[in-house]
Amino acid sequence: MPIDLGQLRRVVKECRVQFDTASVPENWPKIHFKTFENISKLIRVDFETYSEEVNFRPSDDDEPWRKQTKRRARTLAERTRQLCEQQRSEIGWRLNLENVVLGRLSVEVACPDCRARVWRSEIEASLDNWDASFQDLEQRRLSRKPCKCPCDRRLRDMSEIGTNVLFDERADEEITYDSAEDLKLPVQRPDRIYGLQETRNFQEVLSRIFSTSPEHNNFRVSPFRSQTKPLLFPFLLLEAKKESSLNGFEHAQLQSALPLRALLKLQRNLRDRCQYSTSDLEPFVWFLSNRGDTWKVYGGYVDNAQQDAPVFKICDIWTGSVKYENDALRLLLVVDYIMDWARDIYRPWILRSLKSLAVGKVYDDVSLLEDSDILSLRRKVSNWIPAPPTIANTQGSINVPLRKTVPPLNHQSLVPFTIPHTKLGSLRSATIANFRFSCLYITLASMVEVLGVDQKPSLQERDAIAPARKLLRIIGSWDHIMLLSKQQLDLVEARWTKAPRRTSEVVSVKDEFFVAFEFATYLDVAYNIVNELSCFALSKDALEHLALMATYQRDGSLLHALKKVPRGVRCCEDTALLTCIKCLRSGSPIQKLAAASASTLLAIYPLCEPSGSECLPPTQTLGLKRLFQPQVKAIIHRYVDAAARQHRYKKSVKRSLFGNTAIHRQNNATKPSFHRLSTAKLQISEDDTHQYSVCERCQGDIAYKHILNERDFQMEEQCFTSGLRAALVVSLKGPSASHGSTACNKFMTCLFFFDARPNRQEDELFPVVVEDLLQHNEPYHTILHSVSPLRHGFSSSDSQDLLWNLPSPKRSCLDIELSAVKRWLAELSGKELSRIPKLPLQIAHTDIWEYTQMILHCLQSGMTVTSAESMVKTYCLREAPRQDLDGFKEYAKAPLQSFELLMSDSDSDE
Repeated sequence: MPIDLGQLRRVVKECRVQFDTASVPENWPKIHFKTFENISKLIRVDFETYSEEVNFRPSDDDEPWRKQTKRRARTLAERTRQLCEQQRSEIGWRLNLENVVLGRLSVEVACPDCRARVWRSEIEASLDNWDASFQDLEQRRLSRKPCKCPCDRRLRDMSEIGTNVLFDERADEEITYDSAEDLKLPVQRPDRIYGLQETRNFQEVLSRIFSTSPEHNNFRVSPFRSQTKPLLFPFLLLEAKKESSLNGFEHAQLQSALPLRALLKLQRNLRDRCQYSTSDLEPFVWFLSNRGDTWKVYGGYVDNAQQDAPVFKICDIWTGSVKYENDALRLLLVVDYIMDWARDIYRPWILRSLKSLAVGKVYDDVSLLEDSDILSLRRKVSNWIPAPPTIANTQGSINVPLRKTVPPLNHQSLVPFTIPHTKLGSLRSATIANFRFSCLYITLASMVEVLGVDQKPSLQERDAIAPARKLLRIIGSWDHIMLLSKQQLDLVEARWTKAPRRTSEVVSVKDEFFVAFEFATYLDVAYNIVNELSCFALSKDALEHLALMATYQRDGSLLHALKKVPRGVRCCEDTALLTCIKCLRSGSPIQKLAAASASTLLAIYPLCEPSGSECLPPTQTLGLKRLFQPQVKAIIHRYVDAAARQHRYKKSVKRSLFGNTAIHRQNNATKPSFHRLSTAKLQISEDDTHQYSVCERCQGDIAYKHILNERDFQMEEQCFTSGLRAALVVSLKGPSASHGSTACNKFMTCLFFFDARPNRQEDELFPVVVEDLLQHNEPYHTILHSVSPLRHGFSSSDSQDLLWNLPSPKRSCLDIELSAVKRWLAELSGKELSRIPKLPLQIAHTDIWEYTQMILHCLQSGMTVTSAESMVKTYCLREAPRQDLDGFKEYAKAPLQSFELLMSDSDSDE
């Protein structure tokens, strides 16, 4: 039967428990002044400047945990905002937030590989007067070196590091009292209590106390009933109330007052039994209370102004709403401080006091026990923190851990010649391929950041209408959207890059996303074969929220567009995703180079059987179709680039306001939270050959057979002189890979080798191999793309340039291309480039990019290389006001119609 609150209030008053405020230093207790001062600094930290400007200590250590703390704060705020909209019950709030807020108390703080620290409190706990027992604490702290493991091996999710063996917790367990007088007090069950774990040293000292000192038989070390593994001397109590509770905090205070008094009495009883001389340590407990998104932090201590009637004071230190990033960060930093205080001050004090009690010596004469169960507390830290084994380069940076002595993939080790340092060409291995997964990942938590990239830094509600509608119009125009779970999205990324994603993101298992995929393979400006999977992922709840932000309820046409998105969307079986990924990833070195030379761009869409019911069955097979302009890839680059520009704008404002020394400089813009990017460099071989007859996805996609035929060929590109399997690629930089229009006016040549470990050849033979291939084999022709196009500009969707799915990528050279290859051969032979003619005289004054685009449009219409070149040359030599692509299309319109008519006549004759 619940106790009457009025009666409980009288009992709390009789037990001398007082709740007070500690908002100003004048109200801070002198004995705990340093603790209150440290907390007051933490609760003034600003989220935006944290990890850039805030620094309470002089340190040049690498501290990656700051970024992790900031990510946790953002996650906490995002999840809290979701819970506010859902109007959760008390248990709902607790299950979603408590583990996030108190997570630091439950995990290890040392790297599992090198055992160095992976976390440090922003402000380390300290005392006003350091007594002799804590003189070595500063030295122990200096001995804790930060983890220096390579970035790709550091665990991002702190729960992956391991379980904390210092502290433990109890939930909803009855508090018991130690005196007959207190036995009459009402029963209380706090929501959660944290205390010390019973390690081996605690077991030994407690066993000695109870076995050798009969006078301590009634000595209590836990407020709970006897247990096999008791929770020793609890120091933190948490009480939660539902969001709708009007007097939630008053009820939480009344319900927690007697348990907090019991915890303080445990510490006070221990202190009274020990003999102290100089120690200023006094009982202290922490109390966290929350009602929905609002949290309070309290500090509890014993006021001994009247020795015979001590007062148990609980002071309110901070109040904040964790649905805001500032307060979420501050609460996490306070919990970090509690963890540091409990580890470095509270736990050693308890352990040393118990030993003083066991051996009968004065507290100050007892040495601190070396708790062998806890590596991070040992004195000789150097014994358990070895230097991380690494291979360092000449600059001293860490490259490769010694534990995995796999040599890094590089082109020089896989080609038979020394890669030349020439301006007009290079040398590469086709057995190395880069795999990229780039995703615009929009959840309810990241939506504000996404919609705000094109707006002012402080996004107002009215400013979000236009970008919300713009985003939904884009989605509504796509016809290849699928419905996937978060787990399926992670599965696709893991299979594509062959590495699972490490994240501390809090996502429900039931969360679903509207997803659109796009596949592209191309050669980048460094002649690397890139296989890129672009993804647009919008969560269901984010879509609903977009509708509200776009004010769809007041616009019928837009509401219709919104309904169009989920209506035709189907779920997708895991097998369909995996077979599609396997199909796109497969390919021998020759197939990969051929597809990349064609700048292949494909949309991935669900192949659906007709269904009369409203409940659409899951997709069993995924189809592929060509695109001539990127859709998903373009959207990702647009938002990522806008976020980068906004980041640079913010830093420029800070620089103008506070000067260059007031901000932390960064070479690269901070990656936005809505952009998921993972990459891998892998080696491919003939064993990875794609075969249409055995590919499960291709067998279910008959419409794509004619495209796959271009990938399913076994060519022996062989140099007759040396027997090496190789191919030439003649390339021209596209607009996305160029700093300006002039960069598009120079052909480059690259020699690719298909063997994984070719025999080493004399470098003098290199020009001979190039010339031999040029005479006996048709080169590949391509347009180079930038991995990050928006760095130098991205082609507009209205552009008529042919950039993707290029026609006839393997063909004979144009005169202009042949001239470029010969110039590279001359450069390889040591001749000066200034003495070699750049272009044939008849087209020396023609824009190379426009000339190439005219050729590609002719080839796309079905003309031969000879006919296309003849037509374009004729057009370029004639005197006309317009010598560009649009003018050429008008000029070629009649000849092309005659050509198409001739082809149709020949087909009918057959």
